[in-house]
Amino acid sequence: MGQSTVKLGKNPFDNFLVGARQGFSVWWKYVATGILMAYAFTEFLELTGIMDLVAKYCAPVMFVFGGLPGIAMVAFIAGFFSKGGGTATAAALFAEGSLTGVDCAILLVLIMSCGGLLGQWIRIVCVSGTAAKRQPWMFVVAFAVGIISAWIMRIILMFG
Repeated sequence: MGQSTVKLGKNPFDNFLVGARQGFSVWWKYVATGILMAYAFTEFLELTGIMDLVAKYCAPVMFVFGGLPGIAMVAFIAGFFSKGGGTATAAALFAEGSLTGVDCAILLVLIMSCGGLLGQWIRIVCVSGTAAKRQPWMFVVAFAVGIISAWIMRIILMFG
């Protein structure tokens, strides 16, 4: 997102409207497109039959990530690109009955800790000139925090 200079007036109502317009513009450009991409991604996988393969072969990986079913990988991958897209995919999978509420709660923790990493890496880490040997640590730390948080959420939900 670019830096923009806004001239604010003395009227607080007008300032509010300027901020609201800018907020809607940011939402429309970044959040809505991520959500749309997630729904298109989910439908593509469903129509091509790849969704069943993901559910079958990603089950061991998703078990490590909080004991989730393999189908949760679809939302996790969508969340890797965009937090909004990942949560929208999880909601779609919940609506069709592929995920439970507990699965979605655990998945939300994962998406919030690992979500949007690809964009952050490109927009921040690469642009800032961080040494290449240090860049993988961003992913290692995020995934480690995600795994630990997901299992803590699983334990909380078991006793809650």
